Amino acid sequence: MKKAVIKNKKTAKVEKNEISELRKLAYIFGSMLLIFVAFYGIACLKMKSDKKDDVAQTIQYNKILVNNILKQNNDEYYVLIYNDEKDYSGYYYYYLQAYKKKDNALATYFVDLEDAFNKNYKSEESSLFVETPEKFKIKEDTLLKISNGKVVDAKEGQENIANYIKEL
Repeated sequence: MKKAVIKNKKTAKVEKNEISELRKLAYIFGSMLLIFVAFYGIACLKMKSDKKDDVAQTIQYNKILVNNILKQNNDEYYVLIYNDEKDYSGYYYYYLQAYKKKDNALATYFVDLEDAFNKNYKSEESSLFVETPEKFKIKEDTLLKISNGKVVDAKEGQENIANYIKEL
């Protein structure tokens, strides 16, 4: 009888060890599943926010520095210089999207005056019709029309820029 009791105790210990091992495996699997779901959720949220920031992504695609305003590959193009601190970029973008749908639309580039490389060009007085980019001085939001590496037209101020783009 003692042999049977000892045998039952040994099998009971083995069963308890197997159950605790299964429990550990279940915890590990559950933890991995939880981590996967968390990363999947974060990825989904990031993709949704990227879709909302579509305006900013499109603007950054054509973003240039003040030094490069006169050096683009196109013969004729527009450069919108804006102060991102005021966040009018989306406002201008709306009108420029309508303009881009036209057959004879020129390329448009964007310059953010809040960019660290462009801050030196902010000034109390504007100087836009210059021979070299180093001489640019920009007071407020400005739309420049560049033709063959020279500024041929300039509109300053939010309302003037919006009205000009509407008429294009």
